[in-house]
Amino acid sequence: MDYNFIQNIINLKSTLLIFIAMIIIIWSGYFYLSKIKNKKNNISLYKNYIIYSLSISCWIVTNSYFHTEFLILYSESTAINIALISNISVLIAFFNAFIFSCKLRELTRRDKALKIKTRLLSVLFIFNILLNTDTDHIIKYIYIKDISDFTIIFGQSTTIFFLSLIIFATLTLYNFIIINNSVDKLIKIKSQYMIIGIVIFMLSTAIIQIGFTYFFGDFSLTWLPPALSISEITFIGYALLTSRFYSNHLIFKNIISGVISISIYVFIFKLLLIYSIIGNNTKDIIIFLLCTIISWKYCFNCTIRITKKIIYKKGLSPSDKIISLEKTFHLSIDKGMNELSLLLKIPNDNLAIIINDDNSYKSYFDNNEKIIIAYELAHEVQFLNNQNLELLYNNMCNNHIEIIIPLFTTTDNISHYFISANKSNNTIYSYEEIVALKELFNRIQHIITAEIKIKSSQALANSIAHEMRNPLAQVTLQLKEISNKTIDKKIYPHIINAKSAINHGNQLIDIILKEINGFTFADHNIENKNISDIINFVINTYCYDKDQYRNRVIFFDKQDFIIKTNPTLINFVFFNLIRNATFYFESHPESTIHIKTVTGEKYNYVIFSDFGPGIPTNIINNIFNEFFTHNKVGGSGLGLSYCKRAMEALDGTITCTSIEGIYTEFKLHIPIIVSTKNKHLPHKETNPQTPLYNFTHKTILIVDDSHTMRELTAQYLKKFNVNIAMVSNGLDAINYISHHHVDLILMDIQMPGLNGYETTARIKKQLPQIPIIALSAQSSLDEITKIAMTMDDHIMKPPTKEQLQSILVKYLKNTHLVASS
Repeated sequence: MDYNFIQNIINLKSTLLIFIAMIIIIWSGYFYLSKIKNKKNNISLYKNYIIYSLSISCWIVTNSYFHTEFLILYSESTAINIALISNISVLIAFFNAFIFSCKLRELTRRDKALKIKTRLLSVLFIFNILLNTDTDHIIKYIYIKDISDFTIIFGQSTTIFFLSLIIFATLTLYNFIIINNSVDKLIKIKSQYMIIGIVIFMLSTAIIQIGFTYFFGDFSLTWLPPALSISEITFIGYALLTSRFYSNHLIFKNIISGVISISIYVFIFKLLLIYSIIGNNTKDIIIFLLCTIISWKYCFNCTIRITKKIIYKKGLSPSDKIISLEKTFHLSIDKGMNELSLLLKIPNDNLAIIINDDNSYKSYFDNNEKIIIAYELAHEVQFLNNQNLELLYNNMCNNHIEIIIPLFTTTDNISHYFISANKSNNTIYSYEEIVALKELFNRIQHIITAEIKIKSSQALANSIAHEMRNPLAQVTLQLKEISNKTIDKKIYPHIINAKSAINHGNQLIDIILKEINGFTFADHNIENKNISDIINFVINTYCYDKDQYRNRVIFFDKQDFIIKTNPTLINFVFFNLIRNATFYFESHPESTIHIKTVTGEKYNYVIFSDFGPGIPTNIINNIFNEFFTHNKVGGSGLGLSYCKRAMEALDGTITCTSIEGIYTEFKLHIPIIVSTKNKHLPHKETNPQTPLYNFTHKTILIVDDSHTMRELTAQYLKKFNVNIAMVSNGLDAINYISHHHVDLILMDIQMPGLNGYETTARIKKQLPQIPIIALSAQSSLDEITKIAMTMDDHIMKPPTKEQLQSILVKYLKNTHLVASS
């Protein structure tokens, strides 16, 4: 009996329908259990959806009856009763779908007329139930010819029944369209999925169940709407169960891949039938289905790969592109964040990685949450009476934060947060984007931790450097005061030595800061220079530990050439090389430094050789790595890595060869400038006497909170016959320029109250033509970039007389050269 029962229901159409009904029943159970487990959900809200799903499954099962052998085994009256049960099932489903849509609509917009509509449709629902209890009103008779081949003779009230179904479906769709107009992004996207599901179901039902059967009397396709009902269940259920949706591209890709994969198996099945490899019997069908299940994953994945290459450029989906940024983040977190902002369509200013110092976020993640999304939080606040959640949501809204992803240490402690604002196109984050972001930050967590520690160290180094410059500036000022007085000539050599020591200290500070903070290589800093002038300048201005060390540096400048460079950039390369070599002058008293220039076809070269201890062969490949140091107590390990980066910025490179105990040779490869090949610029004297310029009637305003720095800068400026004004803060500077004429302003950056940037912005609004020059003790890339955006130029603190002269000549006109004194 059991075998006969199975034989009677095994049919392609009926099997498909029963399979779909089972899926819907299982789905309904899963949906109910998932909602009752989550305390954040109001289960009464979803009661009508569960009834709707179960009613649809009942409608599908009753429809499957007409495609089994039971149809011809039992009488027409049995078929009529089954058809009426099917009608009642679909009626219950449509009515509960309408009630459910009304409940959802109430959450977004109150409508007083909605209750009246619900009551009227309840009456219509009960009326149709009563109609379907009487066979004469809806179905008069069913003519059965064969399985799936039958004709239904409709009763006089069938029109009312079909119109009622259309009314229920149309009003349900209307409710979802109203919901779709909500400003809530999450509700909007959920309603769109529900609309898609309802439209597919309504169109199939209207065209086939009503159009074909009622108007044309064709019942051959009556199995199709029940089969397609799974689309409505899937779309609506998906929208209700999740708040994180896959992108349309991904869904489209998977649907296309699924359709292609199914088509392949159908084609193979048909082919096997045509060539009689398998028969149209239960055993062969089951074997084929088992083979399909086993091979499905491989077939589907192959199809996915092909479809991905067609849909996406280079075969990379947006989530693949996000994860591929791991390499970019390895190079630079800032560059990685810039590229991530482009992929997410979010302005770069609206993305950030911040340190874990906000307790309101921490308490939320302590509850095992892995991510915070503002629109999800909004719904939790709506259903849960939790003051902490409400405060957190308000905090995110006030700061325009859309998403927060925690970044964990190896011990699973939160170290940082990735925060992002709304997307520029106001769409929500897709599920695959969220997964990809979490995966990306899991991979680069150690890089972020390391770089943030480095940046903290850079900030500390900048602060220390700033504090170191102040006492040096005070000593310089006192030395100038002493020099201006009549003193014993025996003291002059000591004053000169003291100034040399101060210059040496400032050079070391500059070198260290350049190594730590990197460098800029902007077009406006590029100049054409004779390489011999640069090398002579470095050799003669470098502050050696002992005067006699200068004589051990020998420059062979027989082959001069022009280099296109940032002078500061290349100067520090040579400063670093000289510093490294002279470090061993004390321990190797016979060692010397030989520098020579060589011209070539593609590159010109500077060969820097020192005949000191040399470098062991086992470490020579590591010398350009950051933080690598050898035999130098207290060395930063940044000098040679800085040289390498600097040379690469010039489109050149630096290489090293060495024989331990004999010599070390650095070879700088410098690109040839084609337009100036075999040409030379006029040579400059290496130690010219500094000319003095007469800037009579020009007024310079010095703005600095340090009295010493103001006085030192003023001492240098007096040499140029300018009028000098000094203030100690930004507000005084704004007040001064409001009442006095000023030709140029020297502006400190770090000041209490208004800082240099804020002061400059206010002054530029009033007098944009006044050149404002930054006086800064810091040289980080961020600092210099900000200065370039705000001010006209930049010199390091404490300024030298040469730097000030260059600025005055550049920005003040009508200058007159006068003799040096």
